Amino acid sequence: MSSIGGFVREARRRRVFRSAGVYIVTAWVVLQVADLAFQSWGLPGEALRFVWVGAAICFPVALVFGWRYDVTTEGVKRTPAAEPGEDLDLSLKSVDFLVLSCLAVIVVLVGFGLGARIMVEKPGQADIPSLAVIPFANLSGNPENEYFSDGLTEEIISLLSNVPELKVAPRSSTRGFKSKQYTIPGVTRQLSVAFVLEGSVLMQEDRVRVTASLVDAETESALWTDTYNRSLQDIIAIQGDIAGNVADALEVVLSSRSRERLHKTYTTNMDAYVDYLQGRDFLRKPRSETILRAATDKFDQSIEMDPDFAEAYAGLCEARLGQYEMSATTSFFKEAESTCLRALTRDNEATETYLALATLHLFSGQYDQAEQEFKYVLTLNPSLVDARLGLARTYASLDRTEEAEAEFRRAVGEDPGYWDCYQLYGNFLIKRGRYREAAANYQDAISRSEDNVNAYNNLGAAYYLAGNFDRAAHAYQESLRLAPTRGAYSNTGTMYFYAGDFGTAASMYREALEIAPDDARLWSYLGDALHWGAGTAAEAQEAYRTALGLTADALKVNPKDADAMIVNAYVSAHLGDDEHARRMFEKTAELDPDDMYVYYYGALIYELQGRTEDTYAALQRALELGYLPVLLKAEPGFKGLAGESRFVALVDEDHNE
Repeated sequence: MSSIGGFVREARRRRVFRSAGVYIVTAWVVLQVADLAFQSWGLPGEALRFVWVGAAICFPVALVFGWRYDVTTEGVKRTPAAEPGEDLDLSLKSVDFLVLSCLAVIVVLVGFGLGARIMVEKPGQADIPSLAVIPFANLSGNPENEYFSDGLTEEIISLLSNVPELKVAPRSSTRGFKSKQYTIPGVTRQLSVAFVLEGSVLMQEDRVRVTASLVDAETESALWTDTYNRSLQDIIAIQGDIAGNVADALEVVLSSRSRERLHKTYTTNMDAYVDYLQGRDFLRKPRSETILRAATDKFDQSIEMDPDFAEAYAGLCEARLGQYEMSATTSFFKEAESTCLRALTRDNEATETYLALATLHLFSGQYDQAEQEFKYVLTLNPSLVDARLGLARTYASLDRTEEAEAEFRRAVGEDPGYWDCYQLYGNFLIKRGRYREAAANYQDAISRSEDNVNAYNNLGAAYYLAGNFDRAAHAYQESLRLAPTRGAYSNTGTMYFYAGDFGTAASMYREALEIAPDDARLWSYLGDALHWGAGTAAEAQEAYRTALGLTADALKVNPKDADAMIVNAYVSAHLGDDEHARRMFEKTAELDPDDMYVYYYGALIYELQGRTEDTYAALQRALELGYLPVLLKAEPGFKGLAGESRFVALVDEDHNE
């Protein structure tokens, strides 16, 4: 104890505590100045962390310096050792009282700041203001300018949603009020918000007039209103000004980070920004080859005019991933990957950038990374339902079925007006044999996006797998009426295939391949139709080889792609590579043990190899997971089993109900 007391006494003699206090006060002042300077210079908030780290690292250095040296009027001198019996003066000097006073002020300021932050950011805090942004009305009289008023609305929602001190209704929930008569009480009842922001946009040549009004739902009176008559070049500043005035009117205590987000400048090139808004407008619509091509064109034009526009790169990445998902063309994925990296180098804090990156990792099978990134996006913008859906799809890919379904249901609950919630949830359900539930979700998607080609096609697939062939045919016809798509042609071909009309099935598959020539599953379907009577054995083998090569390309993008793996296994069996087919099937079954299609293909593989017991085991598992018995009876690959009582009993529909 005496040694510790002696050490403290010696430290006081050497004024080490004074040095520590002076260092803390100085470092705190430097950090405050750096915070303000970084904001004014437009530097990312992440950079401030390096200043904090530097200050922490230098603190021990300051203590060592204080122990060894004294700062005197004559300069820096080494502190002399204590003389034996020396009468030490350990009293506090005026400079010590000054340092203590500064430290007390810092403690009070930090405590006040933490208290305010806890009050603002406490999860579930009842006094966090909630608001809905109604789509701003387009007053130009030109429907082609609709993208601009919609884009302005979307960007204001995005700005406000990125502020954790506010709760903002999801954008698709408010989209239902576009161009419709509504009342403020009606909006607030439906969306459970306390405030409503509404407005209008009039764009004429190079001028724009924006009117905005924030209404208190309880009193129906305007808390704030303003009209902006400015050059079109000022539209980004107008968005930030509106968002900032909304926060001020609601008397929200914003952190410096939140204030920075509200006034973030995306680009100074107005033409680039207009093209960006048009690209985003396309991405809000149900996906099709035409829509995605139009989106990529707009984002490309935006980037050409402003090569540093990070959000335009993020939008292009999202559009390219959509093209890859629809066509299976691996070059689209490679372009998405390089585009996403460009977005990161230009702005590594943008919500749009991290959402694109998370989706990229989902598609490439890096599921753990995707999970963390989707969660991070939700901390930046809790109301961004696309991130919620991405997280649900990631859980599904990880075979965390209960968590995936919980996230899908949460997405639907948070944003019941968004068609993609129902479409993606339907896709999840159909893979798990829950066809009627999937059909109901596809119907919900159609009711929210009437020209949704993919939803009609998926609805047909759900009806078909549920055994309702008439409804399936009607849904496929409606899909083809809206647009000729890969899925509609493919599913129609499959109906003919199971009906035994292999020639028409092959024609339908070729139509689908005209649209998506890099789809390995389509080539395997064509190979089957040719194999069973629509062509020669050589033609069938060529189709299977094409499918094999395309699955190899897909597995380079995502080594955990179960769909590509099982098709690879199946066509390998047709090409005579039995050992590879067996290994790939077992690997796929381990990766995705609850997918009925995996075991359906496994049964076909084993039947080709003459492994009867394994065939029946795989058939049994496929039926348990929801595969339709009538489709197994119609499958020509099992015609060798058709006369066996064991097979008849297995696929008997009454027995399986």
